[in-house]
Amino acid sequence: MRWLKKKRMHQAQRLLVTTELSVQEIAFRVGYLDANNFSTAFKQVIGSSPVQYKRQYQDQ
Repeated sequence: MRWLKKKRMHQAQRLLVTTELSVQEIAFRVGYLDANNFSTAFKQVIGSSPVQYKRQYQDQ
């Protein structure tokens, strides 16, 4: 399960920086039905929330 979670989060990272999809849409695309669960998992694996991660790459 840990491998799958990391795989999903890496896919989410790519979608966050290469698309204009909402966090909810990205959560669904990587296999989460609830955006809150996705955000919690993303923060555990990546170290920041999806919104913070997206802003970080938009500012560069």
